[in-house]
This record gives sequence, C-alpha cells and structure tokens, in this order.
Amino acid sequence: DDLRDHAVNVVFQDDVVPRLGVARARRLLFFLEHFEQAWRPMYEADKGSAATRVQNVWSPNYRDQVHDVIADAGYQIAGGEEATAQRIRAGKEKLAWIQSSLRFPPVPPEVAAMAQEAANDKSLEPLHCPLYIPGRIVHITALPNGAYEAFFVGRSHDALDNLQIYTNMVSDHQSAAYRGGLERVLAARRAPAQPPQWESFLATAYCRCCASNFTWNSTFHSASQESVSRKNCRLCGRLVCSTCSSHKVVLSHFGHPLPERICDFCYYDPELLLPRALQS
Repeated sequence: DDLRDHAVNVVFQDDVVPRLGVARARRLLFFLEHFEQAWRPMYEADKGSAATRVQNVWSPNYRDQVHDVIADAGYQIAGGEEATAQRIRAGKEKLAWIQSSLRFPPVPPEVAAMAQEAANDKSLEPLHCPLYIPGRIVHITALPNGAYEAFFVGRSHDALDNLQIYTNMVSDHQSAAYRGGLERVLAARRAPAQPPQWESFLATAYCRCCASNFTWNSTFHSASQESVSRKNCRLCGRLVCSTCSSHKVVLSHFGHPLPERICDFCYYDPELLLPRALQS
C-alpha cells in the first residue's frame, strides 16, 4: 500500500509470474485433485491418440470427407436431405459432448471450505507474509472481439489472485509479449473501426472454411483439444480450424498493429487482396 502512489506495475494477460504464490499454488493443486474425474478422461483420450499416431509412424492427417458446403448453414449436402439431417444431428451431438466435457461439476461447499483453509495456511509463505504485486496494477487483456485493453485492477482481483493453467501462461511473461500488448492497446484506442464480434466457440461443430472437424490436423482429439483447435478470424470473426487460419495479416484499421490470424476465406478474398498489397 505504501507504494500505491509511487509505482505502477503491468500484468499482461495470463502471465503466471505475478500470480505465483504458495497459497495460490496449493489451492490450484487442491482443485485439480478434486476435478480429476473431469480432466482424467480427456488426458487418457489424448494419450491414446498419441500412441496411435506413433504406431502409424506419424502418418499425415487428412480432412474428413469434404462436403460441398457447410450443412448447418442450411445448404444441402451431396447425398440428399437425409445426409444433411445426419450431418446436422452429428454436429449438435458433438457440441453437446464438448460442452458437457468442459463443464466442471460445481464445487461442494465442504470442498471449497477445505481449499480455502489450505490456501490460508501461511506456514510455507516467505516470512509468513502473502505475496502481492506492489503499487497500482494495470492488467492488459483481450476483449471478446480480439482488441486489447488495459484496466486498473486491485491486487486481490480474481484475475490476479487465482493461479490457473493456460497454454500461454509462460510466453506471456516474455518482454516481447509485454511490448506487443502495450502496442496493441494503443493501436486499439486509436483505431478508426471496431473489429467484428467473434463467433462463439459453441456456434458450430465444424470449421466454417473446410467443414471438417476442428482437430482433423491434430494428434489429439479430446474435448479439450477441440476447444484449443477452434480459432477466430480477426477480420470476419468466423470460427475456423488452425489449418484454415494459418495466414497472418496486419489489420491496422481494427487496431491490430502486428500480424493477426485470418481465415482462408478472408485471405483469398479478391476485394481484400489489393488493400493488403498496398499495406505491405
């Protein structure tokens, strides 16, 4: 508190270092143990997929049977109305499977109380003093449309007081990530246009570009990998697979000063080729 008027610290997205602490780590381990029944099946599924890939000498992956158009967009699939209906039913069942697999059961009150009691145990804290980020804290995070913004938050805010596992929790600590985050915030505030809202991760069971499973080119195929493999195009907001969004383009008019992921629909759109060529 004494440093509040003299220091400002920035936390970029999911950087794990400012969130490190014995109590937070103990609380995370406690919940991971409690939710083992939720994550263990996904872990076993991915382990089996990896073993199968190794047995096949890491043979290349191929897309599912490619349909002329995406069925849930209301068009007919080759094979008639019954094939279209089957495709739609399969998509709905898959979305339900992903949603149920990633929805952890509610924490029983007694478990929450035990976790809090474990977190409050200060016996392992350095100097028996909880660790907090000093001074005023600015948290840089991404909005639902992909634009970056910075907010003042308290040191005990949920975004900082909980240690959670993210794929970018280590890379977000790099100096280049912090510099890029600050540049993105400034660019977003000066941008002449707002980027489109991203399509929900549960809006479709198939890639909007190739109409295939999102994990078709991945070694793993669990519900957690399904979630990771879903990408949003920064130009149109469509939900696409990682292979159909491998191109990156600077979208300065949307406040993206660095190359951002866009889908193949947008990348090969003739109306966008000329502006992109002029920009480069």
